[in-house]
Amino acid sequence: MIKKNKIKALISSLLILLPSLTSLVFWRHINDMMHKSFLGESTHGLLFMTLLPCLLLALHWVMLLVTSADYRKSPQHKKLVGIVFFIVPVISLFVECLFFAIILGWQLRIQLICGLVIGIAMMVIGNYMPKSRPNHTMGVRTRWALNNEENWHATHRFGGKLSVGAGVLFLFAGFLPLPLFIPVLLLLLLPVVLLPNLYSYRFYQKQVAEGTREAQDYKMTTQSKVAAIVTAVAVPLILVLCLVLMNTGDIEVSLGGETLTVKADYYDDLTLTYADIASIAYIENDSALRQYGYGSFRLDMGVYQNEALGTHLRYAYHKCHAAVVITANDGQILVLNGIDETATKELYNKLQEKVGE
Repeated sequence: MIKKNKIKALISSLLILLPSLTSLVFWRHINDMMHKSFLGESTHGLLFMTLLPCLLLALHWVMLLVTSADYRKSPQHKKLVGIVFFIVPVISLFVECLFFAIILGWQLRIQLICGLVIGIAMMVIGNYMPKSRPNHTMGVRTRWALNNEENWHATHRFGGKLSVGAGVLFLFAGFLPLPLFIPVLLLLLLPVVLLPNLYSYRFYQKQVAEGTREAQDYKMTTQSKVAAIVTAVAVPLILVLCLVLMNTGDIEVSLGGETLTVKADYYDDLTLTYADIASIAYIENDSALRQYGYGSFRLDMGVYQNEALGTHLRYAYHKCHAAVVITANDGQILVLNGIDETATKELYNKLQEKVGE
């Protein structure tokens, strides 16, 4: 497969590495743009954009080699082969575009973009799933489907429709409020993953009942048992972890002698000297859309945007609508609040004393 698609292999590899090459060539300019905002006092973002594509390239070639070994036994539709070659490059370029959009201060709704990209990807994959042939690297690889072409094609027609339907729903999921986006994401993905496996087994039972296929004793192998145990443990743990992350975490604002320090769970801490503060203000009704960072039912942290303040950095409790708005000497804006309106007002009064307003 790789020998017949040498140009695709080369182009796809270069596309994956493009973010690394871009970051290295424009390192100084990107670093300057990052330091003009609250986005960072370090090169973590640049290192991320340099090293991540290298890891994705390694993953890409593992996928190609494994798929190529299986391809010799079961050649696949050329469009499916094309998806294998370019799915990782698309991910790499997508992450790069988001990274540069963020440091340029573009107004983005991350969940909307992710919903559109995931939705379109699932619709494309669902459209080509019925064209796949039995293999051990792509598709719904149940034992009942791998050992029977009729079962394989029926399962993948069902899975393809399910994937396209979920993809359409993903297009609308991006318009949901941020705290609801991740739970809905999981709820849409689980049926796409689980139902085709159940359908394949039910189709096998139907074949046996109709006499078109002999019943077989499918004993679970050691690998199957391990996979089942890992799945049974991992899925609930992931769901519990998501629930914990979405409903926990705290923000601690400390007012020292010369500096304001913000320590936050699940996000980077921040230090700002009083000498760098141009003004502070208290607002009672505050809300914004996240562009980058961490959002949950409890906390809003990262780069946000609204009509009144524009693009700004936020460390805030989600359910508290009051906020302290800090404008730095360089024009950057920081939004803070307490767990409720009373705590926010108290923070504002103390900060006024420190700044001398």
